[in-house]
Amino acid sequence: MLDTLGIYRRLKQARASEAVSREIAAIFGDFVESRLATKQDMQESQNQLVLNLAHVEKELTVKMANLENDLTVRMTDLESALTVKMTNLENTMTVKMTNLENTMTVKMTNLENDQTARLTGLEHQLTTKMVGLEKELKVEIAHSRVETLRWMVGMLLTQTALLLTAFKLF
Repeated sequence: MLDTLGIYRRLKQARASEAVSREIAAIFGDFVESRLATKQDMQESQNQLVLNLAHVEKELTVKMANLENDLTVRMTDLESALTVKMTNLENTMTVKMTNLENTMTVKMTNLENDQTARLTGLEHQLTTKMVGLEKELKVEIAHSRVETLRWMVGMLLTQTALLLTAFKLF
C-alpha cells in the first residue's frame, strides 16, 4: 500500500501548502487504489486465476466425459438401430425370397401341367391320326392286293390266250 500520510508529510516539509499537500496525497491515494496493483494484488490475482483455471479445467473435464458418454450412448443407439434395420431387411428379404420361390414353384407346376396336358392332347391326336392312317393303309393294301390279283389274273388270261393262239397256229 502507498503511504499517503507519508507523502503528505513530505510535501509539508517541502513547504507546500496544506491544501495542496492534502490534494496531492489524495490524488496519489485515489490513483493507487484505482489504478496501481501491488505485488500482493498481483499474487492474489494470479492465485484467483489459477483457481479459476483449475475450475474451468475441471468443468471441461466433466463436459468432455459427458460428451464421451453421450457419444458412446449415441453410437450404441445407432448400432442398435442399424442392427434392427439389418435384421428387418434380412427378414424382408427372406420373406420376399420365400414368396418368389413359392411363386416360381406354382408357375413351374402350372407350366408342367400345361405341358403335360399339351403332350396328352398331342398324343391323343397322334394316336387318332395313326389309327386313321392304319385303317387307310389296310384299305390301300387290300385294294393293292385286289388290283395285283386282277393284274395277275389278267396276265394269266393274256398268257393263256397267247398260248392258245400259239397252239392254234402250230
